[in-house]
Amino acid sequence: GEKPEVAQAIFEHYLPRHAGDILPATELGMVVSLADKLDTIVGCFGVGIQPTGSQDPYALRRQALGICRIMLERGLEISLTGLIDQAFALYPEDKVQMKLTREQVISEIREFFRLRLRNILNEQDIAHDVLDSVLAIGFDNLADLQRRALGLQAFRQQTEFVDLLTAYLRAHNLAQHAETETIDKTLLLEPVEEELHSALIRAQFEVFESLKHKDIARALGVLATLREPIGAFFTGVMVMAEDPATRHNRLALLKQIDNLAAKIADFSKIVVV
Repeated sequence: GEKPEVAQAIFEHYLPRHAGDILPATELGMVVSLADKLDTIVGCFGVGIQPTGSQDPYALRRQALGICRIMLERGLEISLTGLIDQAFALYPEDKVQMKLTREQVISEIREFFRLRLRNILNEQDIAHDVLDSVLAIGFDNLADLQRRALGLQAFRQQTEFVDLLTAYLRAHNLAQHAETETIDKTLLLEPVEEELHSALIRAQFEVFESLKHKDIARALGVLATLREPIGAFFTGVMVMAEDPATRHNRLALLKQIDNLAAKIADFSKIVVV
């Protein structure tokens, strides 16, 4: 006697039941499926029932893979941490005795999902170092993670990738010494400093615009254009200048470049053959 959409959602909330199974086709079925699986995972972790190497009696790995598949294949722009947090909050403290704190549950489940995501993306023929580089800067938004991974994997085949990696590594290595990322434009003493700063401002705008429109290829291409001004900067000035203010300002410039690249990946994890 239930409405057809309710009956359909009841069926779909079990999906996917196994690897290769169909996904929920309706929005209601998808939402209930995600909610039920997250509730089970959060509850089990909270009371100390985590899968081991040989045992997973509540099929938490399968349920996590189901969540990943739904979120990735449906392109859901949702915070994984936010979902875990909401699921935890629904357990009444007076009825359920949790063994782990909210922070511990979120941390352990995020690591649990990180391993599942690595396996899923590895099956899409994404290189291990590309996976390391995109996972290193975050995977709270699963759709964004997949977009960055696929984008970087594709861009790696282009000649501009060498420009990108060269520019990034030169900036990244020294940026680790930066104490601030605030740039004082009055301390940009040499033309090459001003030119790099101007190029960085343009790149920041274009990268942010590209990411807003989910265009990873364009964002990576913009980062690659920084190779020439970065090269001129290193040739034209001594970054580790004796004057502390000048030194800190130049390091801040490199830090901002490092931070811009980190919107997509940690390129220091890319293996150069």
